[in-house]
Amino acid sequence: TVDERRFPENAFRMNFTSNHDENSWNGTVFERLGDGAEVFAVIAATIPGMHLIYNGQEAGMDKRLQFFERDPIVWKDHRFFQVYQALNTLKSDNNALRNGERGGDYIKHETENESVYAFSRVNDTSRVILIANLTKEQLNTRVNTSGFSGKYSVFMSTSDAVLGDTFDVDLGPWEYVLLYQ
Repeated sequence: TVDERRFPENAFRMNFTSNHDENSWNGTVFERLGDGAEVFAVIAATIPGMHLIYNGQEAGMDKRLQFFERDPIVWKDHRFFQVYQALNTLKSDNNALRNGERGGDYIKHETENESVYAFSRVNDTSRVILIANLTKEQLNTRVNTSGFSGKYSVFMSTSDAVLGDTFDVDLGPWEYVLLYQ
């Protein structure tokens, strides 16, 4: 990609769903991404690069902050706290999600539905596979997982998944399956 040619291999690219400019000028993550806010946060944390958690996102911040004014965050319990905490732990524990040249290779997986985004991050000791429905529709698809057979843990679950050459998956609106070894 252009980005890969522009920056050295050891560069840490920053991925985000929100930052101060986005929040102040274009709206909160919920205004811009709606029910897709969580799936896009998971993508930002698992694609190559370092994910940015903007001030208050882990508390489900749903207001635009004033650009040059003190504007305290209302800290409250929100599902995003557990999601970001689990993503940070996974990113710390799984070598495939390391940043820069230490991270795993990015491999896009073919799906039967172009609205489902599927990819892996793989290095010599770890694997992560994300399958994400990027629509507000219920979708069923088959993902090509050839070369990725095996037993995987399911993110934020006590369940396991077993992959063969293909993986059939039903996904609700904006739902994702994040698997790791």
